[in-house]
Amino acid sequence: NTDNKLDTRMQQVWLDTADTDRALSLLSKCGFAGPESLLNSLHSYHESRQFLSLDAVSRERMDRFMPHLLSRVSSEKDPDLSFNRVFEFVQAVARRTVYLILLLENPVALSQLIMLCTASPWVVALLSRYPVLLDELLRPLDAPPDKAELSDKLRQDLLRTSTTAIDEQLVTMQNFKQEQVLTVAAAELSGTLPLMKVSDSLTWVAEVVLAQILDMTWQLMTQRYGKPFNAAGEIGNLDFIIVGYGKLGGIELNYGSDLDLVFIHDGHPDMDTSGGENGASLNSGAFYVQLGQKILSLLNTHTVTGKLYEIDVRLRPSGASGALVCSREAFAQYQHEHAWTWEHQALIRARVVAGSAALHDSYATVRKEVLGFKRDCAKLAQDIVSMRAKMRAQLGSAKADETFHLKH
Repeated sequence: NTDNKLDTRMQQVWLDTADTDRALSLLSKCGFAGPESLLNSLHSYHESRQFLSLDAVSRERMDRFMPHLLSRVSSEKDPDLSFNRVFEFVQAVARRTVYLILLLENPVALSQLIMLCTASPWVVALLSRYPVLLDELLRPLDAPPDKAELSDKLRQDLLRTSTTAIDEQLVTMQNFKQEQVLTVAAAELSGTLPLMKVSDSLTWVAEVVLAQILDMTWQLMTQRYGKPFNAAGEIGNLDFIIVGYGKLGGIELNYGSDLDLVFIHDGHPDMDTSGGENGASLNSGAFYVQLGQKILSLLNTHTVTGKLYEIDVRLRPSGASGALVCSREAFAQYQHEHAWTWEHQALIRARVVAGSAALHDSYATVRKEVLGFKRDCAKLAQDIVSMRAKMRAQLGSAKADETFHLKH
């Protein structure tokens, strides 16, 4: 058929068996605006160390895929851009050419790859780093799942993990996160997901991951130390919450956002845990401090697929030098008696994203009280002007070269 004929002619372009004039003429007729540049790119790649070091199987697969890619992108609105973006991905997976066979055998996957790569260099970088995500392109990428569906999918993914080793579970969670982020990006780029809903979906992904990390950490800690007591002297429940500030709290996450987190617990200050498998126990308050530290450790752990999220805990009570995890009483006292105006402002977008329902309600009460304080308008204005001045001063070199910073 016509497609096969064009593939055959493009094979001559790829293999450099057609004379230059014929190759340029064919590419021009197929809609390429810069045929000379394209031929130069192919020639440079054929002479590159990467290509020359490919084994026979990889060469054969490349020779099958590249003519088809040239033929396929010729029907795109901007063939040059589409080819250059996808070719960047091809070079990144040159030593794992099984992915090229997957694309040859799955027209839907190839079409979605071309669409996504053409629309976003960020997607090119993501897929080049994690080519396993191509499996997500085997089905049409429409609307991303809601939070309940995400939670169920992550649970199933973890159940399918062949080992209970933490590193393997983190890899599974990282793959889950990247798959879902790609799904969101695809839905946005294809126009099926409005921009205002993108941040919702990315926030749900983060919340599902945080809830799973919290559950995983709770299981590890209670196995080692037993169950903690809460401030009322009750034992057995998780009396701990993760509060999301900033973009996470405001349901405004974007693709590269870090997570602003604050940890609050209701552990008893004087009672020890019930004791773990080896008889080890710990003060209940200290138990929750270690729980928070472990959560951060897991979120920041580098695996073969990277790490889950960049975490910012500078918004915790008393600032960057304050305790990583604070008690419910300490949080309430700090907010009522010591917090700065900007810390009260930060509460506007702060909300509980994982943890105890009872402690959630207690936090919500404190938040409502603090945001409802009567304010001296003159002092409030002075505080805000002062904060803005400090922030601008901290820009340092950016201020010196008069760079315009949209965020500030």
